Amino acid sequence: MKNMLFVQNPSEYRLLDSYIGYIPEVSNREDLYANLSASLCFPDYFGKNWDALCELYLDFYWIDTLNIVIIHENLSKLSFDDFRMYMSIVLYCIDSWKKDIGHNILFVFNQKERKQIMDIIHDCLQADDFKYNLKETAL
Repeated sequence: MKNMLFVQNPSEYRLLDSYIGYIPEVSNREDLYANLSASLCFPDYFGKNWDALCELYLDFYWIDTLNIVIIHENLSKLSFDDFRMYMSIVLYCIDSWKKDIGHNILFVFNQKERKQIMDIIHDCLQADDFKYNLKETAL
């Protein structure tokens, strides 16, 4: 899938000339927000909710580097609902990005989570009203 990559050792992944946002293992939604905010230097107004995260993922204006890589060490300790919502936001943003976003963004995930992530992606894409539900839930 475009803009997504699975690797054996996420902490060792590098892409030259890129802004690297490294997200260590997270245990819950608040931990995810805190790590994303610190690693990606989110603006102070980040509201620490799904809506705010989605808005920032749709516009990385505060990062000057063309290539942005968001490396996730381990998301498997998130609750199923939070894991699904996060992946839904990632999918929604990938689907929404236009050429004018001004960045090339790559989400890197641990190979160990590939099946779980792909199952979530499959479920999201199979839902007839996926985009509507995502917008209603995440925004």
